[in-house]
Amino acid sequence: INNILTIMNDYFSKEEIHQYLAPVSKLVPDPSKIMVSQNRGKTAVGGNLSDLGKVKIIEGILLEDSAKLEVAMNAVSDVLALVTEGEGFHHDGSYVDHTNIAYTGAYGNVLIDGFSQLLPVIQASPYKISEEKLSVLYKWIHEGFLPLIYRGGLMDMTRGRSLSRKVQNDHFAAVEVLRGILRIAQASSPSEKAKLEGLVKNIVKSDDFYDTFKSLKSFYDVHLFEDLIANPAINEIERDTYLKLYNDMDKVAYFNKERGFAFGISMYSNKIQNYEFMNKENAKGWYTSDGVSYLYNDDLSHFSDDYWATVDPYKLTGITENSEMREKGSGMTTMKNSFVGSTSLENQFATVAMDFTNWNNTLNAKKSWFILGDRIVFLGSDIKNSTDNEAYTVVDNRKVQRESRNRSASKNDYSVVADGREVPVSDADSKMQVKDLLLKSQNTQMNIGYKFLEPTTVNVKKENRKGTWKDINEGQSDEEVENSFISIVQPHDATNNKYAYVLYPNRSEKEF
Repeated sequence: INNILTIMNDYFSKEEIHQYLAPVSKLVPDPSKIMVSQNRGKTAVGGNLSDLGKVKIIEGILLEDSAKLEVAMNAVSDVLALVTEGEGFHHDGSYVDHTNIAYTGAYGNVLIDGFSQLLPVIQASPYKISEEKLSVLYKWIHEGFLPLIYRGGLMDMTRGRSLSRKVQNDHFAAVEVLRGILRIAQASSPSEKAKLEGLVKNIVKSDDFYDTFKSLKSFYDVHLFEDLIANPAINEIERDTYLKLYNDMDKVAYFNKERGFAFGISMYSNKIQNYEFMNKENAKGWYTSDGVSYLYNDDLSHFSDDYWATVDPYKLTGITENSEMREKGSGMTTMKNSFVGSTSLENQFATVAMDFTNWNNTLNAKKSWFILGDRIVFLGSDIKNSTDNEAYTVVDNRKVQRESRNRSASKNDYSVVADGREVPVSDADSKMQVKDLLLKSQNTQMNIGYKFLEPTTVNVKKENRKGTWKDINEGQSDEEVENSFISIVQPHDATNNKYAYVLYPNRSEKEF
């Protein structure tokens, strides 16, 4: 109603505008409260606050009601706050929503998308937001969102149940953020505008997999991005190596500029829930915070192209679990353990630890990671499995790149090089004892090397996996999709209750 009355304003009388806005006034009487119409009103925060604020600001403009407009604009500016616990943006850049879910890449997206539409309007009004409050907004961008975006993809570990939606892949999610940042830049100081535009331009131009314009829904956004790319006066800003610890939502994000890879670790604890199953979405997200490691390299399609509909949900890279069968949507929980977190040194070295107990308390493990510049060490110890189901650690489960959707590369399959020699792999487990394993591609920037600290028995398999998006999200398509995966899995028993290996991304075979 707001949008129609705005676009077609000249065709309605003031009386008609008041008449058509009466439901808005009744159902959203206060921009700072949600669910009022259901008689269970509570304080609106984050994306909900910016959404309601947008409704009330446009309503106030249409009604030419300055008092209503002032209330709405002041309420919206209250979204620019940092919290020490609970929902909202935290001081370390974490974004928590739905009580205790890491949600930067979903509800955080809603927040910045909505707020970015309002900011230029507010800043052109008598109710301008102060520079002090705007500094919170820039902290959201530089510490909350940008460390999670690598070459146009937003890390899935903060996208909650939205990763179970086919169209909304990690690149789609990143554009939601980038278009918000670009709108905000237009209402920023010249120095901040240059910085934001330079960063967005670099990210967009570095993404040779996804067409940014597929995610732009307004002519204004299309105009901003066309100008951004074509304008030689806007200088790209490349990001240096960074290490971002999101201890308030149990996540770690790392980017190594020299080697050209990014890396994420997804954990949970007594304060953050393991996953969210809601509205019949994300039915098999069981292990997405059980110490999953996300490696981002030159295959920008890896977590797109039907990844979540086809990956084995029991075999996510980095997890230590047992093979107990799961019901859809089962086991949403926090963990009794609080010893989960990370520390850093000089923005390139980190220690990360997770005293892990699984969803039904049948498996324990002490999991740790050491980020050492261009390599990452994985250590696990004291693995205890109280069931008859096999326990295992997933060293890797890598999707094979499909036929070229990528403008600069053809399909890259992987061969497996074990201790210096290429070995055949099939859809049956190949059991082998190794010290070195290299997933070798035609593109060196997609090579993935693992060195085990002592000879280790692993099962290596290459399989075609079929699935449907409907299987993990009731509202999605039941069309069958297919991908190939290469998995490396280390089994555990009472005599083999540890793991120790080092990840070397983007090495040539000789260098490895």
